[in-house]
Amino acid sequence: MNFQEAITLIKQTKKSDNSFIGIFFRPEDKYFGYYTIHAPELDDSEYISISCEGGNLFSDYGEEDFYSLDDVPEEALNLHYKSAEALPNISGDCSEYALFKLFPDLPNPDDIFTNQEKSDFIKLVKERVGEWGTTN
Repeated sequence: MNFQEAITLIKQTKKSDNSFIGIFFRPEDKYFGYYTIHAPELDDSEYISISCEGGNLFSDYGEEDFYSLDDVPEEALNLHYKSAEALPNISGDCSEYALFKLFPDLPNPDDIFTNQEKSDFIKLVKERVGEWGTTN
């Protein structure tokens, strides 16, 4: 489903545990990330939160950001979203480990040591994330 469909579904169901995840990969800087759309348990039933987690592959550092519907990045609007219930929990994982959970056919990051192995992993990531799809 696209971004707007996920927002509509969250507003219709008004369940705090209803969330959707859209993933992206930027090959130019080897950055994997994902947006999570959810309605946290607050008094305002119309409030929807969008969070983003991500980082460069094989880096010790990651990023986390939060948005409202008024300031959501354009990048998030063009992703394909899936129900978080249908996916493994990847929150807080390094990028390569999150990818390994989402796509278990990828090589285990614990077994990747050389630059060639990293390069091969990145090529597979491009294919898998591309198969996930975007809405544009």
